[in-house]
Amino acid sequence: MSDSGEVTLNGAPVAEDAVNAEAAWTNADVFFGPCARAFMRAMLKSPDLKWVQSGAAGFDNAVFGQIVQKGATLTTSHGQAVGMSEYVLAGVLDAFQNGPQRRAHQAAAQWERVRFREINGSRWLIVGFGAIGKGVADRARAFGAQVTGVRRSQEADPSADRIAPMADLPALLPESDVVVLCCPLTAETRHVADAGFFAAMKPGAVLVNVGRGGLVDEPALLAALDRGVPEHAVLDVFETEPLPAESPFWRHPRVSLTPHASGITDGQHVRNDRLFAENLRVDRDASLCESRRFHGSEVVDVLVARDRCVQLLRVDVDRGGPLASDGEERRVESDVTIQCMEHGAVERRFVGDFVRELDGVEGHDSRGQPAPRLVPRRARSSLLALVRLL
Repeated sequence: MSDSGEVTLNGAPVAEDAVNAEAAWTNADVFFGPCARAFMRAMLKSPDLKWVQSGAAGFDNAVFGQIVQKGATLTTSHGQAVGMSEYVLAGVLDAFQNGPQRRAHQAAAQWERVRFREINGSRWLIVGFGAIGKGVADRARAFGAQVTGVRRSQEADPSADRIAPMADLPALLPESDVVVLCCPLTAETRHVADAGFFAAMKPGAVLVNVGRGGLVDEPALLAALDRGVPEHAVLDVFETEPLPAESPFWRHPRVSLTPHASGITDGQHVRNDRLFAENLRVDRDASLCESRRFHGSEVVDVLVARDRCVQLLRVDVDRGGPLASDGEERRVESDVTIQCMEHGAVERRFVGDFVRELDGVEGHDSRGQPAPRLVPRRARSSLLALVRLL
């Protein structure tokens, strides 16, 4: 979108109130670019909006609630999981290997050997075991770590040595050398890392937060760091962002911080764009929102932001249109999640756990358990259409 807020369709300007997109791709250019407000206005004013693909993994942004309240389906992405997993490993390695001390010695031209800790044999507690948590686990285990994943589903997972519920945190914290927070922010998880949490941590432990700032009681964390447990905190997210200049976190000797940037990599955009293009290849005969279809044809209008410009693109569903960089068939892995809102409560499930729920009959998930009814009947066909294309 230009600085004047112009949207174009095939090069011709379109008034904001006349956009009427049926799908929208809210990528990083939308969230972090100058067109963010105009994009969101045009999207939310579109009466025929049926589906929004987010480039983010979280769903706590207020605009997501407005999207689902319009009756549109919201899908999130874990294209950033690779970068975030590498970020976590880099942060822990730096803490274990006394990176700040090494850099201080170098700056002072001081030739002094520093003993460091090995990841091999260390115990990792990963709170939130979705795509990001599993990515961290796979990389930590490659270094020889033992991993416990914390999530609601207690099914065994090949990426973890053990799966545990949130209720087991008090017993797990005293034995964990690394604690990683990468779960969504919900009423249940807000300030899950509080004073009691830090008091239970193992001396020498490292805390990493790449989830949301609200997962941590920040005054309690600062007090705990002053006492020396955790020994170090790697923080990418905070309750107030941007982090105020007067925040003690900026200057705390036991803190390494970044500005909510753990997923900003050279590969994120490619993975997210491919996911959007794949999701857009929904069967043109699939029902979306009761019996309505994407034009009942092969073409759909999509609101997309790219390179500081917002365009309303007419996309060929079968071929993937202008977002498909090649004609190769691609399979989307099951680390995509779908959110929907009913009575103000957001539910989050992995695509692999969904099966068809037709005519109000309960299906079964991938573990043979009754599938929860997450959406009202009028929106269920929209959800299933997106599940089926994966």
